[in-house]
Amino acid sequence: QHMLSDLEKRILLLEDVVAAQPKHAHAWAELAMARCEHFGLARRLKGEPVTLIELRQAARTGGFQSRDAFETWLSANTGDDLSDLDQAYRAAKRAVVASPFQGKAWCVLANLVFLESFEPQLPQQCVAQALVVRPHSGTVLFEAARQAELDGDPDQAVAYWRECFHVSSEHQTMILNLLRTKISATEAMAMLTPDLAGLRAIDSVWSQQSTAEDMRSVRERRLKEVLAAAEASQAPKQSSQRCTLFCEAGNLFRTLGDNKQASLAMQAAIKANPSHYGVRLACVDLAISLDDPDTAKQHLDWLLLRRPDATAVKSRLNQLRKLRVRLASEPTQSVSPHGDSHSASGVRQ
Repeated sequence: QHMLSDLEKRILLLEDVVAAQPKHAHAWAELAMARCEHFGLARRLKGEPVTLIELRQAARTGGFQSRDAFETWLSANTGDDLSDLDQAYRAAKRAVVASPFQGKAWCVLANLVFLESFEPQLPQQCVAQALVVRPHSGTVLFEAARQAELDGDPDQAVAYWRECFHVSSEHQTMILNLLRTKISATEAMAMLTPDLAGLRAIDSVWSQQSTAEDMRSVRERRLKEVLAAAEASQAPKQSSQRCTLFCEAGNLFRTLGDNKQASLAMQAAIKANPSHYGVRLACVDLAISLDDPDTAKQHLDWLLLRRPDATAVKSRLNQLRKLRVRLASEPTQSVSPHGDSHSASGVRQ
């Protein structure tokens, strides 16, 4: 509801712009997009089942004996919301008349040309024009993928999804939400060939519905990319970024069940930023899980000097005491988990 309210305010502002500047092509294009978004969002809030894509498909596949029959069906299935589509279509035409380089406007025309004509090739022609004038626009690539899917060309759709995923962070989540109910996280990774940011997005979306084992390959690939990025961040001014990356690596190692490597990654994070309080706490937790009281005490001493009364610190002191008691009661002591040799950063590559 908040999004709808914000969208309505945006529409009013854009209408003021085009009223003052009737040849403002970009404003017309943005108004057309906003009207389409308003149509979809308003109908979702009402629980209306018929979407814009379904309206397009109904017009495309035929089955209506006349144009009047289709318009009667369209009016019955959209009601007052049809005015959004009519105004969006008019705004998009104004945009491309004022300037043919408005990729978003061509995308709106591809979606709404059925309001004027059933001619089947018109949507493809509008998308083709959008690709000519804005070949690297996320909006255009997203629409091109959807059009290829409607045309029954899945390979071309995948190619457009992949390119859109790489060039537009705005559309990443939209693409993943379309795919997450159709394919696995591993298949999405293979399909989209994501960079580190894309891997994080895939992990975030699929982890809500997938088991840890299903996510393992994605997280292992993400971990590899994180470690590579951390090793590339060697400049002094990148120390904060390096700390964040090693901290991310530590969390991934821990999720994958390798606490020893997680501890080494967190130690590398501390080396990059010795004053990071949260990473120090994580180091204590990992040291305790690895039965390493000396390392835990080292970091707890640092924490006690800064926040001696913190509840988090006190609880970990109690955990350390229990660890020492348990280790003292055992007949033999385990070898320090940090006795192995490792790479210069201390993290396995």
